[in-house]
Amino acid sequence: MNNPKSGLTPLKKRPAYLMVFDALEEEILTGRLAEGDAVPTEMELCRQFDVQRSTVREGIRLLEQSGLVVRSGKRLTVVRPKTEKAAETASRGLARHGVRFIDVWEANLAILPGTARLAAQKIKAKDRKRLAAITEQLAATEASSEVVSLGIEYLMAIAEVTGNRVLGVMVHSLKMLLESSLQQVIEALPNPRGRIVRAQEEINAALADRNADQAEAWMLRHLKDLRRGYLVAGVDLSSEVGTFA
Repeated sequence: MNNPKSGLTPLKKRPAYLMVFDALEEEILTGRLAEGDAVPTEMELCRQFDVQRSTVREGIRLLEQSGLVVRSGKRLTVVRPKTEKAAETASRGLARHGVRFIDVWEANLAILPGTARLAAQKIKAKDRKRLAAITEQLAATEASSEVVSLGIEYLMAIAEVTGNRVLGVMVHSLKMLLESSLQQVIEALPNPRGRIVRAQEEINAALADRNADQAEAWMLRHLKDLRRGYLVAGVDLSSEVGTFA
């Protein structure tokens, strides 16, 4: 029953198996259960969490699906979380904390230009080919959904060029927070594909020349163009990312 004074609705209790999953996930992501460690047996987990075996099994099933553990015989072993999984966890946590579009844009503004600068220092021939291929695909497509996915793929590829795992996770998590809204932004901008292709071509050229200043400057210009897109699309930058439909 709602509290007549506060108008608040009582919280729903999370299923026990999700609580088991959350607890084990935290142990792994914080490093208390390190890569190569064996996960406690089902019976041990039943005792620790004071739950039934079926509950533990369902929590473990989710853990396996998340890619945080692998089964070897009858035991489960912890594996290193992939960038995508770590980013998913980070973006989910940020969304729960009510981050706003402006928060994510400012974070991108602080991170991505520096990422492009670092990429200019570390880029290799295979990286240049990969980035050029993404830009060529983008120039050839007319579907707005492809413009969004290729634009995101390009930014993640830049982060991967640096070889910095922290940047990789951060860029992945930020793109996850914005991905659902970018379609609306792309559709609102005049000639979005051409603008993005131009920015990518200039960044590619700067990276090929190992010109860190130019790579940084064009990434900054690209991000400012994105912000204008949000304004043109009528997205309230003060609204929470998690509320976007």
